[in-house]
Amino acid sequence: MPDAPALAARGIALLRADNPGPKTLEGTNTWLLTRDGRVWVVDPGPDLPEHLDAVAAAAKALGDVAGIALTHRHDDHADGVLGLLQRVGPVPVASSTGWLPDGAPEGTVATAVGEGDAFGPFAVVATPGHAADHVVFVAGDAAFVGDTVLGRGSVLLVPHEHALRGYLDALRRLRARGLAILLPGHGPVVEDADAKLDEYVAHRLDRERRVVEALDGGARSADEILDAVWDDAPGILRIAAAVTLRAHLDKLADEGRLPDGVELQEFGDFDGL
Repeated sequence: MPDAPALAARGIALLRADNPGPKTLEGTNTWLLTRDGRVWVVDPGPDLPEHLDAVAAAAKALGDVAGIALTHRHDDHADGVLGLLQRVGPVPVASSTGWLPDGAPEGTVATAVGEGDAFGPFAVVATPGHAADHVVFVAGDAAFVGDTVLGRGSVLLVPHEHALRGYLDALRRLRARGLAILLPGHGPVVEDADAKLDEYVAHRLDRERRVVEALDGGARSADEILDAVWDDAPGILRIAAAVTLRAHLDKLADEGRLPDGVELQEFGDFDGL
């Protein structure tokens, strides 16, 4: 992980929520970006009072809080938005859906952002895959990637229209930006952005190759495919692997490559971490 001066030179600070777990790793990362005495908060995190107190205090110590950037609305990233607004006052909140929590302070402005938009010092990149509403915020050579890339391990893909195809495209567009570091929603900072993005594309394509091999070998049930392809996933992450499998199967179906008789599990409005 880059040392503190390396992050500080970019005006970046990290506060990590105390919500560790198999899906959140050490906890949710909340990032602060300071530019000319103004501070933007990326992903306030879960609704944990001690965490939100620390985020608000750190942000105010750095300058005037100018806005909140939300990569996506999963609970471990977004539940703290209201509590942070209550602590810092009404500032703009940027997300792909223009969402505000119920009870947001009067004067709070919702800003809907998408591919190519700007929000304060950030350029916005649409990155569906982990969630349909996911976006990444880029500042200079640093990208605040939420759950598009983790500091360690791979991400869960939640099925939605063209989820896997959109995810691979997003990874490649990020790769083309010449980034130096990735600031993930969980885990350590990624120092070699290009290598990590290449690794993520290769990993996802390798999973696809193995899914196709399992199907060619006669596997049709989700359990059969998971046993063949996600044999490295611990039991506690089995459901996450099954959700990601559905995104892979949907891509094969879109491309006319899915055999008849394959079990397509339904996950409703699954919004896993």
